[in-house]
Amino acid sequence: MSNTFFRRDFYAHNVIIILALCGIYLNSIPITTADNAVWLRLGDLFWENLSVIRHDPFSFLETKEMIYPAWGAGALYSLINKVAGLEGIELFHKFYHLFFLFLMTFLNRDFFSKKFNFPTLLITLLSIYLGTFFINRPAGLVSIPFLLITYLCFSSKSSFFKRYFLALVLGIIWNNIHGSAILFPLIIGLGLVLDYYRKTISILKMISLAIIPFALLFINPFGSKLFPYILETARISRSRGITEWDGILTLNYVEQSAGIIFLIILLILAIKRRAIKNGFVPMLVSMITLSLTGIRHSVWPSWMSLLTLKNKNEREFNLSKISPFVCGFLVILFILTLVPSIQKKIAGDDYMKYNKYSPANVIQYIDNKGNIFNEFEFGSFLIYSLPNKIFIDTRNIIYAEKQFKEYKDVMLAKDNWQEILQQYNVEWLLVGADRKPIIEAISLQSSWKVIFRDKNYFLAKKL
Repeated sequence: MSNTFFRRDFYAHNVIIILALCGIYLNSIPITTADNAVWLRLGDLFWENLSVIRHDPFSFLETKEMIYPAWGAGALYSLINKVAGLEGIELFHKFYHLFFLFLMTFLNRDFFSKKFNFPTLLITLLSIYLGTFFINRPAGLVSIPFLLITYLCFSSKSSFFKRYFLALVLGIIWNNIHGSAILFPLIIGLGLVLDYYRKTISILKMISLAIIPFALLFINPFGSKLFPYILETARISRSRGITEWDGILTLNYVEQSAGIIFLIILLILAIKRRAIKNGFVPMLVSMITLSLTGIRHSVWPSWMSLLTLKNKNEREFNLSKISPFVCGFLVILFILTLVPSIQKKIAGDDYMKYNKYSPANVIQYIDNKGNIFNEFEFGSFLIYSLPNKIFIDTRNIIYAEKQFKEYKDVMLAKDNWQEILQQYNVEWLLVGADRKPIIEAISLQSSWKVIFRDKNYFLAKKL
C-alpha cells in the first residue's frame, strides 16, 4: 500500500480526477431554470389533475398539442419543489450527477490500473467534462439509465435474462423522462447481437427479443405520437437557430466543441489500436456518429466511452482497485451538498442565484395580470413565477412558424411590431438589454412606459 501511495502516477490520477470533479460540481452554479421551471409547472398540473396536460395553459397564443416525454421529470420536480423549492431541485441535480460520476468511476476498467496510461486518463477527463452538458436539466436524468443499460447489454457477468430484464425496466423509465429513449432499442439490439456471437442466445431468440424494446417505446402517455415529435423537434430547433442543435464545429459552445472533437480522435485511435472491448465497437461508432449531428449529442460517446476501454492488467474489474481518495472525495462532495453555508462560501455571490435567463429581479415590477411579450429564454421562468400569460418559451415545437416569425418581427422592430402586440393585447414587454431594435422603438412610443432597465433586462408597460 505504501509503495502505491508514493507512486507519482498514483498522485497524477487522483489529483487530476479530483480537480475535474471540483470543476463539474461548481459548474452547476448558478441555477439554470431554462427547462426546469416549465417542466415543474407542468408537473404541478399533473399532480392536480392526475393526468398529463396535453394543451398549453401558459401562452396566450394558439399552440399545438403538447407531446413531452419529460412529463416524468416534471412530476418528480414538482414533488421536490413542494418540499425544497427550486433550490431543492438544484441540489437534487447535484446529487444525481455525483452518483453518475461515481458510476463512471466505478465502471472504469483502466483508470485505476497499476500501469499509468495517459491516453486513457485523457479519455476519462474528457468524458467527465463533456458529460456535464445537461448537468442542470431534465435531459441530464438520462445519463444513469443510458450508462446502466449500456453496461447491462454488453456485460457478461450475470445471467442473460437478468441483464435483459433490468435493461428493459430502465428503458421504460428513460422513455418517460426524455425523447432520446428512441436510442434504447438500438442499444438493446447491439447487445443482443453480441450475445448471439457469444452463443448465449439463438438467432431466433435474438430477433424476437429485439422487437420487445420497440414495443416498450409505446409505454408513455403519448403512444406513437412520440416518434414524429422527436423528428419534428430536431427539424424545428435547427431551422429556428436553437444553438444547442448546432453542429459540433459551432462557435456557440467552443469548449464543448473542441472537447468532443478531441475525444472522438482519441476513441478512433483506441478502436484502431484494438483498445476497445470486443462487441463495443459498433455501439461506440454509433454514438460517435450521432455526436457528429449536433453539439447536444456530444454527451452520448462521453457517457459510454469509459465502459468500452480494455483493462490490460486485469481480466475482471476488482472493487479494491477503486481509489479510496476519489471515493472519499465523492463522499465529501455529498456532505458539502447538504451544508448550504459551506456551498455559499465556495460559490460566493452565485450561490443559489438564477442564471441570466431567469429575470428574478424584474418580476416584482409586473402586476399579476396582463399578457407579456417576452424573450424566448425568459418564458420558462415567467411561467414558474407569474400567473400572467406569456408569448413564447423554450418549448418552441408547440409554436407555429407564423408565431415564431411574429416573435422575430417584434424583436427586430419590423414595421408590423405594434400591430402584433396590439393583436394579442400585450400589456408588458420583457426582453434582454441587448435587444436594441425593439428597445429603441418602444422607448420612443408615448403609449409605452419603461419600468425597469439594467445591463441584463428591459421591461416596459403599455399605458
